[in-house]
Amino acid sequence: MDRADSGRILIDDTPLDSRSEASLALWRREGIGLVFQQYNLISSLDVGANLAFQARLAGRHDPDWLAYLAQRLGLADLLARYPEQLSGGQQQRVAIGRALAGRPAWLLADEPTGSLDETSSDEVLSLLLQLVAEAGSGVLMVTHSPRLAARLQQRCYLQAGRVRPEQGG
Repeated sequence: MDRADSGRILIDDTPLDSRSEASLALWRREGIGLVFQQYNLISSLDVGANLAFQARLAGRHDPDWLAYLAQRLGLADLLARYPEQLSGGQQQRVAIGRALAGRPAWLLADEPTGSLDETSSDEVLSLLLQLVAEAGSGVLMVTHSPRLAARLQQRCYLQAGRVRPEQGG
């Protein structure tokens, strides 16, 4: 995580620049779940192991929560398959499950549906938002899709290198 060039970034009311690298690494591992546009699944691990990967690293492996995520994400019958045996939508669901498996405080999602068709994109976003709420996490999503952004509670825009709130918001 980069440090701010100007201004302050607070994490749990503590300025980011006052935290040690070790403290930041621990916070990233335990407090953040990441969903990438290109999934970034581990090809040598099956779906079940990919789902559990981040939670194990964070020391938050909860088999009941993982089973629930797998069921909700439509992956319960695919746990022994490998990423290359899955469709794009299934791979994205694994990536979402992996990110939420440790119940992070924040889910950071970079174009989480960018490589999916519109129908799959809507389904995956609905599921992601439901599971984020159930996990008690917040979500910060980057998207180029105004249609998807419209489904989020709060929006801001990056324009000409500046962050601005939604018009009228």
